[in-house]
Amino acid sequence: MTEKNIKECQKSLDFVLGWFAKPIFINGDYPESMRSNLSSLLPEFSEEDKKYIKGTADFFALSFGATLSFQLLDSHMKFQQLESISLRQLLYWINTEYNNPPVFIVENSWFVSGSTKRDDAKYIYYLKKFIMETLKAIRYDGVNVFGYTVWSLLDGFEWHRGYSIRRGLFYVDFQSHDKKLIPKSSVLFYQKLIEKNGFPPLPENQPTAGVFPCGFAWGIVDNYIQATLDYVVHQGQYAIIHADFCSWLDTKGPCCHHSCLSYPDSAVQVTRY
Repeated sequence: MTEKNIKECQKSLDFVLGWFAKPIFINGDYPESMRSNLSSLLPEFSEEDKKYIKGTADFFALSFGATLSFQLLDSHMKFQQLESISLRQLLYWINTEYNNPPVFIVENSWFVSGSTKRDDAKYIYYLKKFIMETLKAIRYDGVNVFGYTVWSLLDGFEWHRGYSIRRGLFYVDFQSHDKKLIPKSSVLFYQKLIEKNGFPPLPENQPTAGVFPCGFAWGIVDNYIQATLDYVVHQGQYAIIHADFCSWLDTKGPCCHHSCLSYPDSAVQVTRY
């Protein structure tokens, strides 16, 4: 790793995240690497503009996962940045670069082959890896992550891959008239994870055993409609999503007051209570 590599990597991150994160979380203006490379293409901000822009976000919303929606036409556009699936490293960088903002992971997961039905072991492996890295970032790195959302609730159409891959917790039979839904193995994994609010102290979970902070927000992204969220966390209580399809959870754990999942005919409604 050379100094040039580091600068190019920083430039890549500036162009992907910094173009909005630096103005909002730091000083109200674009990163210097963007200013020097794009010059007159970027608008100029007055000092009044900068003061108005800075601090306009309550939290940093992060989407992290496999790049499936486009192909890179020019390899130089990567600015010598190496591809990595280390969510913990990215969370640490965001924490350091933008003064420890509250972070909400709004989309995260992996994918499996389009022929995969219920047994999505590969999906579970990556899901567990990402959530463990999130827990490490919270416990060991001091990153202020307050919520995690899986992508996605159901299998769907991918713009670049079509139906050749699946990313949902529920298998969708696209050939059937009623588009039958079947819960995958990952449903049970995610259910138990939320029920325990983390990883119990089992040998396979070492050295990352532990639970997330009380009030940590769990969720699933629906890729067909936009779900509404009525977010209320009571002192010492925790409630997860409600969607009318089948009952997943009905437990009272250390942080879980009451929870269940169901799926309505016309829409998915996400609520907290």
